[in-house]
Amino acid sequence: MLGRRLRLGRGPSLSEDENMLIDLLQGRRIAPIVHMCSEAVACIFCGAVRSVQILMDMELGRPDQQRAA
Repeated sequence: MLGRRLRLGRGPSLSEDENMLIDLLQGRRIAPIVHMCSEAVACIFCGAVRSVQILMDMELGRPDQQRAA
């Protein structure tokens, strides 16, 4: 989606890409991502992120957050 490989951190520090992915999965608002793909692929990516969020909520048993259908 970014038009390049995911950049990984070294040792205990995370890369900017890793932090962005964590923010996405935790549902935090981030600056718009400049994507190097079609709008359709970007839309599919957003759906995949939301699916992972739902699965994480189900697995971690977080009843305090409303689950999407």
